[in-house]
Amino acid sequence: MKRLALVLLLASSLSSLSSAQLQKTSVPGGIRMWPSPALGRIPYVCDGTTGSFCTSASFAYDGADLYVAGRVGIGAAAVTGTKLYLSGSGTNANIRFYAPDGDAVAFQFGGTNGYAVGRSPAGLFTVNRDVPFGTFNRHIFLIDGSDSSITSAELRSTSNSTLFISGTAGGYQTLQFGATNGYATGKDSSDVFFLNRDVPIGTQALRIFSADGAGSFGLGTIVFVYRTTNGGSNVAARFYIAATTGADRFTIDNDESSSTASGTRLGFNVSNTSGNVVRYAAISCAATSRTAGSEAGYCSILAQSAGAAAAEIGRFDGTGLKLPGLTANRPVVTDGNSYLTTGTAIGGVAADPALIHNRLTLTSGTPVTSSDVTAATTVYSTPYKGGQIALYYSSTWTVYSNAEKSIKLTDTQTCSTTNTSTSVTGCTSTTQLARGMAVSGTGIPGGATVSAITSSTAFTLSAAATATGSPSLTFKVPASTPFDVFAVATSASTWRLQLHLWSSGTARAVGVTYANAQDGVLMNDTVLSSGDDNSVAAKTGRYLGTGCTTSTAGQTEDSTTKRLLWNYYERERRIMLRTESTASWTYTTANTFRQARASTANQLEVVVGQAEEVMDLFLSTRVTHTANPASCILGIGRDSTTTTLTGTLSTYSVYWSQTVHAIATVSDLPAIGYHYYAWLEGSPEAGTQTYYSAGTAGGITVAGGMKGTWRS
Repeated sequence: MKRLALVLLLASSLSSLSSAQLQKTSVPGGIRMWPSPALGRIPYVCDGTTGSFCTSASFAYDGADLYVAGRVGIGAAAVTGTKLYLSGSGTNANIRFYAPDGDAVAFQFGGTNGYAVGRSPAGLFTVNRDVPFGTFNRHIFLIDGSDSSITSAELRSTSNSTLFISGTAGGYQTLQFGATNGYATGKDSSDVFFLNRDVPIGTQALRIFSADGAGSFGLGTIVFVYRTTNGGSNVAARFYIAATTGADRFTIDNDESSSTASGTRLGFNVSNTSGNVVRYAAISCAATSRTAGSEAGYCSILAQSAGAAAAEIGRFDGTGLKLPGLTANRPVVTDGNSYLTTGTAIGGVAADPALIHNRLTLTSGTPVTSSDVTAATTVYSTPYKGGQIALYYSSTWTVYSNAEKSIKLTDTQTCSTTNTSTSVTGCTSTTQLARGMAVSGTGIPGGATVSAITSSTAFTLSAAATATGSPSLTFKVPASTPFDVFAVATSASTWRLQLHLWSSGTARAVGVTYANAQDGVLMNDTVLSSGDDNSVAAKTGRYLGTGCTTSTAGQTEDSTTKRLLWNYYERERRIMLRTESTASWTYTTANTFRQARASTANQLEVVVGQAEEVMDLFLSTRVTHTANPASCILGIGRDSTTTTLTGTLSTYSVYWSQTVHAIATVSDLPAIGYHYYAWLEGSPEAGTQTYYSAGTAGGITVAGGMKGTWRS
């Protein structure tokens, strides 16, 4: 260091000498100083041992810049201690700090304490917080730069320090570990951070982990998550497990490609090969909120094959489980008690056709009435012992919620008529109407009926209107007319009731027979009201039962004397009873039966939908005769006041005007349609027959009448 100071001092001194003084100036050691040929009066120093002018300067200083050519050395090779070499050769130049192994050599900054950059005593390149100087005890950065010949290498930094590896956009910037094969971590060409099993090094071949910090996360080729954007808005995100990205086995994705997100999907065994989605099973959840009574806000179980639309296997909507069929949406919902209430079974297996819990009734909410219901104008289908009904819809059995439905026998609506036209329009609704219903009102000719239903608000009259206007029209099922009630599915989740009038009291207009049953269930054999707006295709309307109007049009009855509503399902035993309030009466015609007391009221009336129920009746009264001896006969006639049913004839002998107790019984299997059972009386002998039905006779309290039970 002393020699370097000497050189610098010498250069400073030389700058103040005149050119005359510089000529052939010599210094100890054989170094000569001359005016510079190239630099004018600027002094230079060169090796002057040759005794001639220097051709190039080894050292020159002009007061502003210091020029050094060759090498400046402090110390000698044979001298131990620190050396400073400044050397140059071609385009390479080096500054070298030299110290024996085991010694530290560094640039140091500061006083007693500071920082040092250089070689540590251990031979490692270091950046140190050097407190005190020369100790190298607080490494900020430490590395030995060793290659594979070194068994270990270290990169150390203090907390809150950063190692920055930069590179061009679209390229890899990585830290690699290993030789031929190993591991690598860093940023890939898609600006995604990754950790790879790098075999061979540089290929980034086997992805272990990847993440972009913006929603994408992956674990090798087993799990991959991506999210694409469109102008800053998320478009899609997917998470899937797969052997490769083209053959998913487990997928969760979210499609937000529209302003209203279509929802999230969880899929199993999914493939995107050849542009076709093959989703053998998936759960898809709608992005909309659950709405009561709506299909919105549900999660579906889907099945799908290549090139085909997804078909629902099941649906969850927050209120229960829906199980639609494979070709249409037919919901099945549980009621919270493990009962299915709406829909079809899984895998296309139809719901049980026998599933039905309905009773026809004339009182809303009362499946089985306990008192007489007369002059009823509405028929109700009311849930009974359950809340389901299976209906045939879109070629499969579907289970629906069995909410109460109703259909009217008498209805009043305001409609529009045109003089001389049979077309009636502008009605409120034709859903309560049926072909054959009587129509009355201003401008409607007498005896006119509904001959066709052309739309939900229009129908055709059997006779042209006689006035133009908007009259209030009354519609009634004609008197003493049987009618069938059908349950008809109108969608995958809705259904209604439909009436169909019989052609007579004992004959249907459209058959309901077991020969044409659908899966053993009675349906309409052929089309109901073909061509009408409310027509029902063959074998799609489920037969619920049969009713019959009384002698008053538009009215029916369910009483102890008139059971005019018959249920095909959930039939119950119903009491039938007819008593005569008149204490006694007489009859004098011999050999002729008549209805008791010649009253048409002395009968029991029923309607039968299917000939499969037995009527059991018992008739009792007291009787006497003026002839001696004489025979008095009680009988029960079906649809006759002059002929008794076989098995009901009973003969009682009367002597000397005695009063005897007479009875008759019958068990009968009636055919379909309307029937009445008449209380009959008569005697083959001339004279006066006296019958007692109330009060006392012969000291005995009398309560005569006809009684039985009937399932309806």
